[in-house]
Amino acid sequence: MLLDRHCRDNPDDLLAPVLEAMLKELHKDRVRTASPLVVVRVGDFQTQLYSKTVRDLQARLAEKNLFKQKPTGKWNASTQLALAAYQKANALAATGFPDQKTLWHLFRSVP
Repeated sequence: MLLDRHCRDNPDDLLAPVLEAMLKELHKDRVRTASPLVVVRVGDFQTQLYSKTVRDLQARLAEKNLFKQKPTGKWNASTQLALAAYQKANALAATGFPDQKTLWHLFRSVP
């Protein structure tokens, strides 16, 4: 998605330097230590996220005044509703499920 857009917008850029720059930027956000896994179920969808990722997601939603509780790293109905509100406000499928597109958008957008 991001690389495709960059290539369309900048057809003369060489692929290797673009990928290197992207990886360098993403490297800052990598998971440095594992935290317990949290099972996330929304309807028929299920995934597992690190509790730190859920806590960061909750904190990010709180910055946007969508999550009104203290971030705990535990998935709950309030987290799902806040995420669905974020998705709706940003023209994403408002499922409340933390899919890759939503997580990318949430963590890469300006607070």
